[in-house]
Amino acid sequence: MGGTHAAPKDEAAVVALHAFEKSKGHLPEDLDGLVPEYLDAVPRDPFDGKPLRYSRAKRIVYSIGSDLIDRGGATATGEDDSCGDSLEPTFRIGG
Repeated sequence: MGGTHAAPKDEAAVVALHAFEKSKGHLPEDLDGLVPEYLDAVPRDPFDGKPLRYSRAKRIVYSIGSDLIDRGGATATGEDDSCGDSLEPTFRIGG
């Protein structure tokens, strides 16, 4: 996906968010709202071990990235559902 090196758990979170929105008509307030119906647990960021970041307002799920600086997710979008910042892998929630 767009050079961001997506981990399966990142993609699982996006798929779960799509399913939640389709079922409920809106996105959850936070990723905890997906547990246990859509995910067994909130996926962890591989860089710092904390939960993946999520912005309902921006409709993104993102990782803090290897520099461990939280910039709020990448903003440049590619052709797929990934955003173009390899420092902070970011995935759009289509809709």
